Amino acid sequence: MARVLRPAAVGSLGTATGLWLTMGATINGVTQNLRMNDARTAQPPFDWVQDLGFAATVLGFLLLVLAIGALMVGSPRLPRREAAPAPGIARVDA
Repeated sequence: MARVLRPAAVGSLGTATGLWLTMGATINGVTQNLRMNDARTAQPPFDWVQDLGFAATVLGFLLLVLAIGALMVGSPRLPRREAAPAPGIARVDA
């Protein structure tokens, strides 16, 4: 199951990474444009919207690290299947 779910997890993490990085950059760009065009907007120490944009960017980078980690970690080894003993024959381990 781990071998099948790893590509799905990497794909999901990669998609979430792109979304959060784009969202953070967009929020930061919008707040910069508002600050340059309107003097009534909040300035950097008190601009909580831009702080949310920075938080979204940081979350995007954390998801990127998780996606790379999920891609690089090896799959667990599958247990070896031993042949089942034939019915009526006792198995003797020496």
